[in-house]
Amino acid sequence: RSARDVYIPITQQSLPVTEDMICQQQEAFSKLGTSKEAHKIRTRMQTVSLKSDMRAFKAANPFDPCLVDFVRWYSPKDFNPNALAQYDQEHPPSTPPGPDPSREAACLSARMQEPGNVWQSVWDEADAAPVSRQQHVFDAVREANLALHYIEQLSPMEVLKTLA
Repeated sequence: RSARDVYIPITQQSLPVTEDMICQQQEAFSKLGTSKEAHKIRTRMQTVSLKSDMRAFKAANPFDPCLVDFVRWYSPKDFNPNALAQYDQEHPPSTPPGPDPSREAACLSARMQEPGNVWQSVWDEADAAPVSRQQHVFDAVREANLALHYIEQLSPMEVLKTLA
């Protein structure tokens, strides 16, 4: 199953990230604290693009898409096709024949097989939706307004320093 052809979806463009945005995100993360709920919020914030791409992948491959196929396309370093042959040598075929989740997972990297892997939980949450039906991950109008507001707050001397 993990060797089958998949359709490559149209995905949203990568997010442009400014130094200010990185600082804001770090500040938001530190304000969240270390609770279990804070961890969930932090994870959700960091996986927005991943979830969007998973949703597009599921929409482009509507017939039983699996995480292994997604990882093979999206993160080839986390996919080891040689591991399937090794797994097949070590484990007799399942009876009755059918999908074997252990066999499929065998070709994933160690980090992808860890219990509680974020990618698995995001995959489980992601419903199929082409990009055209998804909310934009990057709001260009909002970011432009923030930039203009920032520039409006600068003194003439700060503007000259920035341009120099």
